[in-house]
Amino acid sequence: MIAKKHQHQAMNNLRKELSKLSNLTHMNIEEAQKLVPAIKSQYVSEALFDPDAKDIDVSTLHHYYINQLRACGGKILLSQRVKKIEQIGTHYEVVCDTVRIFCNKIVNAAGAWADEIGQLAGCKKLGLKPLRRTAFSFEPDNWDYKDWPVVIDCEEEFYIKPETGSIIGSPADETEDIPRDVYAEEIDIAIGMDRITAALDFKVKSIQSSWAGLRTFTPDRNPVVGFDKKHKNFFWLAGQGGYGIQTAPYLGKLSSDLILGNTYSQTTEDSELITALSPNRFNK
Repeated sequence: MIAKKHQHQAMNNLRKELSKLSNLTHMNIEEAQKLVPAIKSQYVSEALFDPDAKDIDVSTLHHYYINQLRACGGKILLSQRVKKIEQIGTHYEVVCDTVRIFCNKIVNAAGAWADEIGQLAGCKKLGLKPLRRTAFSFEPDNWDYKDWPVVIDCEEEFYIKPETGSIIGSPADETEDIPRDVYAEEIDIAIGMDRITAALDFKVKSIQSSWAGLRTFTPDRNPVVGFDKKHKNFFWLAGQGGYGIQTAPYLGKLSSDLILGNTYSQTTEDSELITALSPNRFNK
């Protein structure tokens, strides 16, 4: 993480917070440039480096989860928009485009659409907000970057992540949007490149590719995990804010225990977290 002079206090706050979790090294500009030579001396005054940070192979992990689901008898139905949810006694009927599903419980993990799915089931909205984030790839002509770490502005004005054959960049934007399939806006790509090239000495001829996604947040920016207050068989699992793949191992296990009623393995910390993440904190 890098900071300009006027960001010193923000960097200090970040350092105190992250030091509880990571073995951070505080660096001056010369030390930071040894890791990332493209950093501009006139832009950056200090940096934080986490030598223990690791990358996740998202595609491989995602396919592992899919295979585990199918191995346990789960099915994935594609192109099936949920049109109606009706509660019949203690059961639900979920009406999709071409199929009807009958079930005892619903797990609402619909991301940006979670509030809409909740409303179909008769639940109150939780105030989930889909925020658009832009990303793009490019290859600078003037650097060998394959061994560089991820570089993030300490106030998340941008980030870069070296990949094989290109660098992924983003303005780290959070533009309020609606549940839909989004795409990268030209203005957001331009803002991202402007911020990146202000901090790093890159010569870029063109953008290779671009895309966008929706990161969904609750009003307090913490995930929501738990059964609805009034609809006892409707389970909320949403608002991970773009960190779903990182939080999946723990939140998945926690959700499974709550849905199945397996509370025997819960620690005091688990119990406190269950209360903190409950959907009922928004509908008291």
